[in-house]
Amino acid sequence: MKKRNQCLVALATLTLVFFCTIPAMAAVVLSTPTGLAPGAKFRYIFLTSGTTTATSTDIATYNSFVNLNADSSTYNGKVVTWAAVGSTATVSARDNVGGYGTSVPVYLVDGTIVADNLTTGSKGLWSGTLPVKIDMHIDKTIDATAQVFTGSSADGTINSLKLGDARVTFGYSDSINSDYWITHTNKLATTASYMYAVSQELTNSVPEPSTYILLSIALGVVGFARMKMKKTA
Repeated sequence: MKKRNQCLVALATLTLVFFCTIPAMAAVVLSTPTGLAPGAKFRYIFLTSGTTTATSTDIATYNSFVNLNADSSTYNGKVVTWAAVGSTATVSARDNVGGYGTSVPVYLVDGTIVADNLTTGSKGLWSGTLPVKIDMHIDKTIDATAQVFTGSSADGTINSLKLGDARVTFGYSDSINSDYWITHTNKLATTASYMYAVSQELTNSVPEPSTYILLSIALGVVGFARMKMKKTA
């Protein structure tokens, strides 16, 4: 009996050690969208997998929320910073995201183009109409039925029913036409909804083709030198 108890204790200890040493889920590693030139600027956008109320008047609350949902995702080995597509009484969504008026393209996290620029013009993120739905979470899973708090108008400015008001404007993740993705209708701020998040401006980390050529030549020279040394040894 004593031996049996010792075996059970050992098994329990081993089990405990096993579960305690299981690493947390690895952060999402984001890849460069195809077709971007080396050194080109771009951004990502995703739909949060978690929900939040919209009672806070502080935009920092929503930025913290979307960064938590990004789960420390990385690009080029560095953690990416995200900003909520949301407007409070003092900050508009397009100012919170940053880069308004620039030609920086925006992509879903799987590399699908969402907007060619951060303007209200043709194919812009703030134009009111998008080519694809923003229904993808950071892990690339899809939620096409999400209600998304924004407090914003189609052009990214502060809506009359903004974050922190009793009722807040929201959009639908299954919409691309007109301004429905960002400004569809409104509901109580105390209910829970998803949010959109846009990344900081990123730079394509893929080196110029000439860099690969020079590296290949260098490796070839090193390999040739080692072969010569072996033969003369």
